[in-house]
Amino acid sequence: LSDSVSAFKRGLNLREIEQTLNQNAWVEDAQSFVFIDGGIGVLVTSKLPIVRIEGDSSYYLDASGAPFPLSKNQSVVVPIFYGNPTTKQRLLLVDAVQQVAQDSFMSGHVVSYEWLPEGLSIEPRQEDYQIVLGMPNQLEQKFNKYKAFYAKMRDSAVLKTYKQVNLSFHGQVVCS
Repeated sequence: LSDSVSAFKRGLNLREIEQTLNQNAWVEDAQSFVFIDGGIGVLVTSKLPIVRIEGDSSYYLDASGAPFPLSKNQSVVVPIFYGNPTTKQRLLLVDAVQQVAQDSFMSGHVVSYEWLPEGLSIEPRQEDYQIVLGMPNQLEQKFNKYKAFYAKMRDSAVLKTYKQVNLSFHGQVVCS
């Protein structure tokens, strides 16, 4: 029996195993190896989606902005982007999604993203307005402006009348 197992192991092409696994769109990296005691191991790192794109086609983006297909077996709970972002917009979007994820208030508040003529906008979870970020730069300052605005206006009936909260202007929040 041990001779047949040894023959089986000698016949394994570890590089081919890795290449086959790496062809799966959900695999970031695969490594196969043989342990000193003769055991065989495979280490697979999965891609992690950070945002789902819903446009002409549906797909996920990973942290590097690379697209990969939706899974037929599972749905991952991530924010949604509506539209068809260009390559440059995908990179800006990924950066914005990562910065939102690092802010505990904003990560619990944001459910979706969209590019408007004014720039990137986000949709809050329980409000009926869009938050316009404009160009997704200086996001920490824009988040702080929004948090101060929201803390002041959260219980106000006026907040329910707004369709847009624009944070793209320096030092101010413009609502319409």
